[in-house]
This record gives sequence, structure tokens and C-alpha cells, in this order.
Amino acid sequence: AATDLESEMYALTGKYKFGNNEVVASYGNSENDGTGVANQSGDSYGIGFNHKLSKRTKLYAAYASKSHDGADFTSVAGDTFNDGDEFSIGMFHKF
Repeated sequence: AATDLESEMYALTGKYKFGNNEVVASYGNSENDGTGVANQSGDSYGIGFNHKLSKRTKLYAAYASKSHDGADFTSVAGDTFNDGDEFSIGMFHKF
């Protein structure tokens, strides 16, 4: 039996630059309207900091978190939602 499923997603992002630095923030939401396990919603947010060392090199640190209501699920767009936090640090260098 086929299940009718409708998915709605949105994301908001912003960036603020000052000197050789920038702060980046984002928020996202996904809602699946269907029956049973398909009727779920999830939220995610993140914040990052970049510091430019030169024209070609920058350092970054980022934190992201996502949560949802109910069991883990995959949206119509193929995104998997489960609770979790992530932190990363690193360096970009353009060759």
C-alpha cells in the first residue's frame, strides 16, 4: 500500500564579517506529513567561526546540532534526521 507523504523544509542562514573574521549561523526545519512513522519533524542549527590568515588560508571552528520528534526518519529529499551534535575545526588552503 502506498503512503501519501508531503515534506516541507526550510533553512535560514546568516554571516557577519569583521576584520579578518566572520561568524556564520544557520537554522533549518523539516516536516513530513503522512501516516505513522512518516509524520515527523526535525530541527537543526549551527554556528561557525572563520579567521582569515591570508588570501589563500583560513582557520575555522564549527558546531552543529540536530534533533527531531519521534523515531529516526528520512525526508522525501533524502535527508536523514536523528539526534546528534557535531564539532569540527580545521584549515582551508587554496592552492
